[in-house]
Amino acid sequence: TVDSFIRGADAMIKGEVILPITQHLLLKKIIPLEEIEEVLSHPQALYQCRGFLKEKMPYARLKEVSSTAEAAKFVSESENNIAAIGSISLSKIYDLKIAAESIQDSENNMTRFYILSTEDEMVTGRDKTALVFSTENKPGSLFRALKIFAEKGLNLTKIESRPSRRVLGEYIFLIEVEGHRLQEPLKSALKELELSASLFKILGSFPTFELS
Repeated sequence: TVDSFIRGADAMIKGEVILPITQHLLLKKIIPLEEIEEVLSHPQALYQCRGFLKEKMPYARLKEVSSTAEAAKFVSESENNIAAIGSISLSKIYDLKIAAESIQDSENNMTRFYILSTEDEMVTGRDKTALVFSTENKPGSLFRALKIFAEKGLNLTKIESRPSRRVLGEYIFLIEVEGHRLQEPLKSALKELELSASLFKILGSFPTFELS
């Protein structure tokens, strides 16, 4: 997770893989869907199944947890009328029943996973770089940070934000940008950002996954 990287995890991102994901509704025992009081899963899994949940279980509470595995484990240990969203393999691991199959909204449901190692990947020519940073809580701080990449013609392929949990009003940004951290113009852009950021860490450079 991003928190693990920030706390000083030695791992770096060496690659990525995008896999088709099928989500199922998992219960400890089969009960009518309208009796389910709460559905647990990773935020992305809940989002992927939002149409099914809204139509079939509009009154169930949705609870975000760190992973689909954590959700399945929690359901297996509970006596309440709760459900998890996860894979068939999780139903086997935690001895859960499948109340509804393939509940994701899209048939082309895909999830991306990072490949971690002690070092990131060498230059391949189709690279991107992931990093986290934080700026001062002042007007225009984020604009000035992102402007560094724009002025060098660098394309951002992802940007996420969340509270830093260190200082009220401070946010941490996770971005991915095209290019390898050891090559220009990204190399100099990263140095410039590091000088102005209150928090800065490169998570790794890796080749872009190509869907077949």
